[in-house]
Amino acid sequence: MWCALYAVSLLAGLKVPGSYVENRINAPGDGNFDVPIGISLGGIYQQFFWDMDFIYRFRSQSPDDEIEFMIDGGIRLNENLLAKIHFNKVDAFGGKGINDAFFSYEELEEDYDRLGFMVDFMPDRKWDVFVD
Repeated sequence: MWCALYAVSLLAGLKVPGSYVENRINAPGDGNFDVPIGISLGGIYQQFFWDMDFIYRFRSQSPDDEIEFMIDGGIRLNENLLAKIHFNKVDAFGGKGINDAFFSYEELEEDYDRLGFMVDFMPDRKWDVFVD
């Protein structure tokens, strides 16, 4: 049986700085306003599913603007169990590397690639237990 569903969404947001303390390694955030905009795509075909997000994050100060790409794909193994693979990439434009001789923490470039796998068990609609 052929059954496919697709969705497209536009994303927008605003991040307001909190109690940021400059040059403290465990400070929450980076002390500036961020405006992320993007698009999210997703689909389901029988027991398979996928989704992708493309986000451009405008930043008011350092660190520089960045792009983020996320893609997930998975399969529903039965009514209560699914498996998913996830890839996430963030690429900042400019900024300082961790090995640079002198920098402040808010200038630190935050590039990364992350690959993950998840198994999700849902005994009913109220509970969800997963290993990531």
